Amino acid sequence: MICLTLVNSIEDIARAGREIENLLSMRCKKRQENLLQHHLGIWVHRRMTVQPPSCLVRTTTSGVVCRYKLVQTASLLGIWTLCWLEPVPPAPSPPSQQELFNCLRATAGEDAENGLYLPLYTSGLNLAEALTLRNTNPKSVHPPLFWDSEKSRFSRVRLVRQTPRSEKQSG
Repeated sequence: MICLTLVNSIEDIARAGREIENLLSMRCKKRQENLLQHHLGIWVHRRMTVQPPSCLVRTTTSGVVCRYKLVQTASLLGIWTLCWLEPVPPAPSPPSQQELFNCLRATAGEDAENGLYLPLYTSGLNLAEALTLRNTNPKSVHPPLFWDSEKSRFSRVRLVRQTPRSEKQSG
């Protein structure tokens, strides 16, 4: 199962983070599981926040088509919607950030240019993936966020391109 947050506007991200943490902390006490473990990203899109997609479709690099069916949502007044999606049939692996971004843009259709994606990492930042996604979609993808469970908030990750030593010496 994967998790995705839909947010009405960029200004609502901090609020959504606090409120989702409160919601999940109550659920985790009952279920004893980390519900944010598979939280992959935040999609800022006004229409999709109030009308979440019933399904996302992705094609893996090996050509396998995977469908993610919406199985549960939690929402607050159209400000944010937390979505849990389950692969049908079971997917060979979770989607990459690029695959999830492509799914969201395809689902938004003509309205995709109004969307903004923020990749979310709950553990282990894949720097190469984050840089590639940001560099190939600079207007539609913000720098990634990292969920700081100690502070119960999203923290921004700074992406800095490091210049290899050989380039520094030859210049």
